[in-house]
Amino acid sequence: MITCGRQESDDQGQVLILILGFVVMLALFTSIVIDTSHVFMARRSLVAAADATALAAAQGINERAVYEGKVDGTVPLSPMATRQQAARYVSAAHLLTTFSHFRVDAVRTNGRWVNVTLSAQVRLPIFNVVTSKPSGFRISASSRAQTVVGR
Repeated sequence: MITCGRQESDDQGQVLILILGFVVMLALFTSIVIDTSHVFMARRSLVAAADATALAAAQGINERAVYEGKVDGTVPLSPMATRQQAARYVSAAHLLTTFSHFRVDAVRTNGRWVNVTLSAQVRLPIFNVVTSKPSGFRISASSRAQTVVGR
């Protein structure tokens, strides 16, 4: 005699494993999104600081060249004055306390424009806690500015 019947299987353990796998994948994805967003926002803030520092440094004019009439479209810049203006801005904007391990890597001028490079340390909120890595990694940003004479 042939009987038709259902064969019952024990699927309860498989569902639990699938749910645990899904939770682990969701936690991993969430941690990646949080850490990536943190780096993006820190880099964006550092770029804004580099822009502002470059604009401040572009106010470091070469007074002697201006008084001698050597202005032709852009204001001539002094290397020493641009560094001083950048240092004043960094101090006034409290960038040393805003960013972790903040550093002004370079303030360079060719006499017409000034290029500022800043760097800071970024500590990832989840990755560094999980791995117990206290330092994080460095990010940097550069910006260029010049002072143009009105036309």
